[in-house]
Amino acid sequence: MIGRRRAHRSAIAVLGLVLGYLPVADAGAAPSGTAHVVPAEDTALALLLLAARGSSEPVLLFDPSDRGGFDRFRSEWRGATRCIHRAGTSAGIAALLREVTGGACVVVDDLVVLARALWPDATSAIVTTEANYKWMLRSAALAGATGSALLPLGEAGGRDDLTMIGGWRLGAIYVTRPALEWAEAARAVASAVVELPSADAFTTTYLRALKSRPTAVVITNPLDRRSLFSPSSLSLLAPLVSAVHRAPLFLVEDAPPENIEQATLAFIERHALSPSHVILVGDELALRSHRVADPVLAAGGPEARGGGTDVRVELFSDIDRDEPQALAVGRIVGEGAGQASATLARQYHLPRGAPARPVLFFTNADGIFPLGETISRTTAAELRNVGVAVKGYYGEKISHALIQRSLTATDVLVWEGHARDLTLEEQGGIAAKGAPALVVLQGCYTFDRSDPFILMDKGTIAIVGTSTAIYSAPGSALARAFFDALLYENADLGTATRNARNFLLALTHLQRARKHADWRKTYRAALAFALWGDPTLRPGLGTVEPKLAPMTWARDENGLTLAIPARGLERVVVGPYVAEPPPRSMLSGLLLREAGTERRRVKELFFTAQQVDDDLRAVCAPRPGWDVVSLFAPRTRTLFVLARPDWKVMEQPGPGGTFTFPLAREAGDCPPLLPEPTT
Repeated sequence: MIGRRRAHRSAIAVLGLVLGYLPVADAGAAPSGTAHVVPAEDTALALLLLAARGSSEPVLLFDPSDRGGFDRFRSEWRGATRCIHRAGTSAGIAALLREVTGGACVVVDDLVVLARALWPDATSAIVTTEANYKWMLRSAALAGATGSALLPLGEAGGRDDLTMIGGWRLGAIYVTRPALEWAEAARAVASAVVELPSADAFTTTYLRALKSRPTAVVITNPLDRRSLFSPSSLSLLAPLVSAVHRAPLFLVEDAPPENIEQATLAFIERHALSPSHVILVGDELALRSHRVADPVLAAGGPEARGGGTDVRVELFSDIDRDEPQALAVGRIVGEGAGQASATLARQYHLPRGAPARPVLFFTNADGIFPLGETISRTTAAELRNVGVAVKGYYGEKISHALIQRSLTATDVLVWEGHARDLTLEEQGGIAAKGAPALVVLQGCYTFDRSDPFILMDKGTIAIVGTSTAIYSAPGSALARAFFDALLYENADLGTATRNARNFLLALTHLQRARKHADWRKTYRAALAFALWGDPTLRPGLGTVEPKLAPMTWARDENGLTLAIPARGLERVVVGPYVAEPPPRSMLSGLLLREAGTERRRVKELFFTAQQVDDDLRAVCAPRPGWDVVSLFAPRTRTLFVLARPDWKVMEQPGPGGTFTFPLAREAGDCPPLLPEPTT
C-alpha cells in the first residue's frame, strides 16, 4: 500500500503539470484556455471532464463516425486543444485523437488520480462507482454545479482510493448509494460525510448546495446508451446542462410521454420547485413525444402532405389537451453525443454578440403560398421597424446557389414554405461551409429531414421546426408571434416558442367560436412546432427604439389596457392579399374583403402573455365589437390573451385607440356588453 500511495502522489504531480491546473474561463468571452477532447465511448472519463471543465472550457466527445460537428468547432476554436484518454483506449481511437488534436494525448489510468489533478482546490467531493451510470450522471451534475470533486471508484479498491486522497484536506464527502460501503473509509479522510441513499436525498442535497432557486429542470434518460438502433448517449451531456443552468437533474426511463410528464411533475412537487423551463436532453428514442391523431384528417379533411396520420407533440406542451403550454421547453438533441457536445461547446464557449449580419428570410420558393408570404413580409417589416437589418428573398428569386451562398452570411435564417435541402448538393455532398446560429424551419416535416442535423454540424445552435405538414397561414403566423416575443419582450427561445404556440391555440379557440371551418389547420400547427436547442438562449437581435410606435398592453388595477397606434407598417400586397398591420399586431388566415375589389385584407389581431394573480384568470371585452379569448396556465400563472376587433361594430373608421379589458375570475363572470333583446 505504501508503494501504491507513492505512485498515486507521483501520478497526481505529473497530471497536475500536464493538465496545468487549468484556469476557469468566462463562457462567451474570447476563446482562451484549452478545449478537451475525450473518447465518447468512455462514459466515466467523459463525465469527469464534463463536470470539471465543461462549464468553463469546451469538452468535446469524440466519435470517429460523427466528425462533422467536431471538425466545425475545431475550425472556429482559437485556444489550445488537448486530448485525454485512458491507457486501455484502442490504438485506433488513440491515433485518431492525436491526429485531430495535432499532438500527444494525456493518458490516464486512474480516475481518482485524475480527479485529484482536475480539482486541486476542492474542499468537498462526491463519491460514487464508475459502473453505476445513473449515479455517475447525478454525481457529475453536483460536481459541475458546486465545484466538488467527482470520485468514481472501481468495483474493488475503493478503500485504497479514498486513503490515497487523505492529504487533500476535504471538508465534506458526499457518498452516493452505490458507494455506501465505503462511507466509513470516507470518514477517515473528511471532517463530514453525507450519505445519499436515494435519488430524492441527492436532489435535496443538490438544491441545498446551490443556494439559489432553480428556474429550470433538466430531464434525461440514462438508458439511451442501450438502444439497439443508433444509441445516442445524449444523457452524457445532461450533467453539463444541469451544472451550467444550476438546475436539478431528473432521470427517467423508457416510458410513454404521459408517464414522463407525471413523474417529472411529481418530482417538481416533491422538492417544492417552481421552474419556468424544462430542458430535455435526449432524442425521440429516449424521450418520446406525444403522438396525436391529425385533427384535420380525423375530421374528414385531406391527408397531410407526406401521408402522415398523426402529429408528434413535444413533451410538456399541454396543447394536445387543448390547454395552453405553461413551461418553456427545449430539447438538446443530436445524431450522437459527439455532435451534441460540439453544439453545446459552441453555445457555451464561442463568443456571441448581437448579430451584426442581416436576418435572412427565404419565403415561398414555389410561389404558391401568397397568404403565407404576405404575413412573412410583414414580419420582416416588423424587424426593420426596431432596427434589425433584414434581407428577404421570395418566390423565384430563391435558388440552391443562393441558399448555399447565404448560409454563411447570416446569424438568423427564417425558411417559410415547402421544405428544401438547405445544405445538400444534388449528389448528396454537403455544400455549406457554415450555418446560422438560429434557424426557423417553417415548412412541412422539417424535423423529419436531414437538414437540422447537417445545420448543427455546420454551426447551428437552435432550430424551430415542425413534425407534420403545415399550412402556410398558421405557419407564418407562428413565426410572426415568435419574433414578436424576441423583439419586444426580450424573451428567450423557449418562451418565444411557447408564446407563439399559445397564440395559435388561442386563435384556434377564436376560429371555433366564430364557426370557421379551417380551425383544425391552425390547431395542427400549434401542436406540431417545437424547439431543438437550449430554451434559455437569447439570440440578442440588437433592437433599437421602434421607428413606428407599436401596439402595447399594460396592466393596472382596472385590467389590461391595449393601446393601438393608428399608423401601420408598410403596406404589403402579394397576389390578392394585402396587409398593413399596426406594429406588434398578429396576423393569420382571418381575412376581410376590400369593398369593390378582389383583394382580401389580412385581419389584425392583438395578443399578449401576462403574469396575473390566481383569482383573475379571464379577460372581458371592453365594449361591443371585441372577440376575446383568454387562456390561463396555472403552473406559471400566465394569462394568454387574444383580442379581435370589429371596427365597423365600434363605428370607427379604422384601427387605433386605447381600450381597457377588465379582468375576471372566469369568463362567465364578465358583464354582458349588449342589452337583453326586447320582446
